[in-house]
Order: sequence, then structure tokens, then C-alpha cells
Amino acid sequence: GIGIGGGEESAVLWQACTGEVSRRFTHPCGMVECVAFSSDSEFALTGGSDGSVRIWNTISGDCVEILSSSAYCGVTRATFAS
Repeated sequence: GIGIGGGEESAVLWQACTGEVSRRFTHPCGMVECVAFSSDSEFALTGGSDGSVRIWNTISGDCVEILSSSAYCGVTRATFAS
């Protein structure tokens, strides 16, 4: 799949071979500024303009963790550590 985020309240995961949307990961309190995937593609994370990072299960589409910052600044870069 291909994930795209930025400028909207959600990041979109498309199936590369069909072009169909398979998941939409929504930040209810701000725009998605960045998207990253785990090395096995089981998880995606989105950084929001509200300063939060959300970790998503790419198969179920469920948000499994929300990390928040006390400073109100957007998260524009994020990655998974190996």
C-alpha cells in the first residue's frame, strides 16, 4: 500500500495495485502532518498538527496508541525505530 498524509484530518492508505482506498486514519483534532510505517507494514503512525502521534494497526484500521505532547506544536516528522 501507499500512505499519504498532509493538509487534511486523515491519512489515506491506498492499495498500490488497484488504486483503491483501503484505510483512512483520522486525527479528530488536527491535520495529519506526516505518516510512517513499521518495517513489517503492520503499523502506521501519523503525526498531527495538534502535537499528537497516533499508532494504527494497518490491518484492522484501529488506533492502538495515542501519544500527546504538552507543547502545542505540530509533529511534522516521525519514524519507527528498528
